[in-house]
Amino acid sequence: MAEAKKVAKDTYLFRDGDAPDAMYIVKTGGFAITKSKGNTEVVIAEIQPGAMVGEMALFDKKTPQRQCQSHQGFRGHRTSLRFLEQADGSIARVGSCDHENAE
Repeated sequence: MAEAKKVAKDTYLFRDGDAPDAMYIVKTGGFAITKSKGNTEVVIAEIQPGAMVGEMALFDKKTPQRQCQSHQGFRGHRTSLRFLEQADGSIARVGSCDHENAE
């Protein structure tokens, strides 16, 4: 089940190494997906209204090696990955996607 979610500007949804636990649908605001390169953070994607973030964990079951930070504040919906897997077990069998090299 999706729950309404509000996140303040500069708040992280996840950081390098956090276990994935939810998918988010952005209604307003946005996020920056960044990756650590040395001592700096490099923006590799901008997540805008209408997009999803966190959904890749459904497919590859990997711990993200990226950060997701709200850069404008965020209003949207959060759905736990556990709920999605229980609602439709076939999601867990979809397969693996290699997005680690997609930059």
